[in-house]
Amino acid sequence: MKDKLLKVRKYALSILMGFILISVILTSHSLYKNKRLKFATPDELTAPLLQNMSIRISDLAREDFTIRNKAFYNCHIYGPAIIFPSGCTFFNLSLVEVASNGCLVETTNKIISGAIGLENCVIRDCIFHKISFIGPPKMINEIREQLNIKK
Repeated sequence: MKDKLLKVRKYALSILMGFILISVILTSHSLYKNKRLKFATPDELTAPLLQNMSIRISDLAREDFTIRNKAFYNCHIYGPAIIFPSGCTFFNLSLVEVASNGCLVETTNKIISGAIGLENCVIRDCIFHKISFIGPPKMINEIREQLNIKK
C-alpha cells in the first residue's frame, strides 16, 4: 500500500500540471473561437476597404440608402436589414440568425423601397447576421450558390 501511495505522490505534480495545461489550452481555444471583431468607427466606415471588423450595415447606408464601391473582407455584417445587391461579387459567405432559404427573395423590380442598396461591391469571407437579400433571380441564385442553399 505504501508503494502505491508513494507512486501517486511522485506523479501527483505531473498529473496536476497536465490538467492545468489542458485547461489553459481549452480556455485559450474557446476565447479564440468566440473572439469578436471590433465594430468599425465612423472614420473607418469611409474607407473603400473594410476588413476584419464588425459592421452595422445601417451605419453605411446614409444618404440614399445605397452603399457603393466598397470591399468587405472577413467582416461580420449586422442587420436587421434587407439588402438589394446590384453588380456585386460574393465569395465564401455565411448567414447567421436567419431561416436559410427565407432570407433570399427573388424579384424583377428595379427599385425596392425600404431595402439597403449594395452596388459594385466585393464581399469575401463575410458572415451576415440577421440580413436577408432581395434582387433579380440571377443575383439571388449566385448568393444561394455561395451559401450552399437548395432552391
